[in-house]
Amino acid sequence: MYKYNRSLRAIRNHDWKLIRGSDGSIELYHVTEDPGELENLESERPEKVSELESELDRWLDSFEHADATGDADMSDATKDRLEDLGYLQ
Repeated sequence: MYKYNRSLRAIRNHDWKLIRGSDGSIELYHVTEDPGELENLESERPEKVSELESELDRWLDSFEHADATGDADMSDATKDRLEDLGYLQ
């Protein structure tokens, strides 16, 4: 897998920042002591990782999720305009 072929989700509070990649990667930084985010503490602070992952999951679950059928209702004028712009074929 390519390094940049992934999505990232992050959560941050005053002291900590957790970054979770869709490839399973985890990064944890103590931003008050390491504002440049140079030292990944993921392996040294598993309890903090777990805490912040749970908080991130609760936050993400709080959003309504769109229906993924791919169907969208639009007027003929909107459809024509999107075709003109190259978004629809």
